Amino acid sequence: MPLSLPEIIIQELKLSVDLADVQEWQPVNGLITLNAPGISVGVGKERYSEYDRLYDDCIAKIGITVWEKDADPAEGERKVRERAHAARMALLKNETLEGMVDNVFINEIEYLTEDAGSGLLLHVASMDVEVNYMAERVIREIMTEIETINTDTGSL
Repeated sequence: MPLSLPEIIIQELKLSVDLADVQEWQPVNGLITLNAPGISVGVGKERYSEYDRLYDDCIAKIGITVWEKDADPAEGERKVRERAHAARMALLKNETLEGMVDNVFINEIEYLTEDAGSGLLLHVASMDVEVNYMAERVIREIMTEIETINTDTGSL
């Protein structure tokens, strides 16, 4: 893959008209900046199982964090919930990410609200996503064969 998995997912999410007002996009785990609204996408864990000599089957645990700042608790929670569901639907609409992965599945979305100071509340949706894909294996370069030298032993 020329792009990293988080960058591929961010590209897909940016295509959603329901996420057009997102100001901050980060290809990392967690809440990195307080520019709001924002979304970050990061790989938390990758689990590999042997498939064949060329590929391993990989399940990547992806964390998508959606955040919003709002002084009104109900309004902020509504906005972050809508964006999280818009992100979920954008990924389900193209669950193979144009053939780059085998499947994208959103396991759960967890919501929380924190005091952001200055009368603002920080509303966060934390999405647990699994992405299945075939990961290339690192294989030693195949040695070239030594050519056979045929010698004529002469005739009798």
